[in-house]
Amino acid sequence: MADRERQIYQRALRLLARRPRSTAELSWRLARLGTPEVVRAVLQRLEREGLLDDLRFARLWVMARRARRGFGTDRLRRELWARGVNREVVEEALQLVQGEDEAVLAEQLARARLRAYRGLEAKVAARRLSAYLMRRGFPSSTIASVLRRMGLLDPPSGG
Repeated sequence: MADRERQIYQRALRLLARRPRSTAELSWRLARLGTPEVVRAVLQRLEREGLLDDLRFARLWVMARRARRGFGTDRLRRELWARGVNREVVEEALQLVQGEDEAVLAEQLARARLRAYRGLEAKVAARRLSAYLMRRGFPSSTIASVLRRMGLLDPPSGG
């Protein structure tokens, strides 16, 4: 039993050396290697040793994905949930980017992307930019605001 636990622990260390992982991700990867009790014991040991920490993982994920890919908080939230990070930890990690103006980031991405849509009718470019920004995780209200500022969407009519 101890030998199997040692093998699973070594496998976990190799996985963590490649990239940070959430507890759930690591658990899923190790599940086929041993009994749930042994995997749980390995995960607890890694947590005690400070090698496995969902909040640290989530914060690293948020900062890296925002910096490298320009993802909005909606996308970051979905990605972390998909990696098994619980909602409270996700929301705490997202606090790191809450002060940032997502509209500014969305507009920067839209303006860069707009170059690829030169020559297209404004409505078509707006539709494509909207879909692009939606996939990147920006809320529809932010997208509409950005497209209006760029002159690709008519201002809302006052009723």
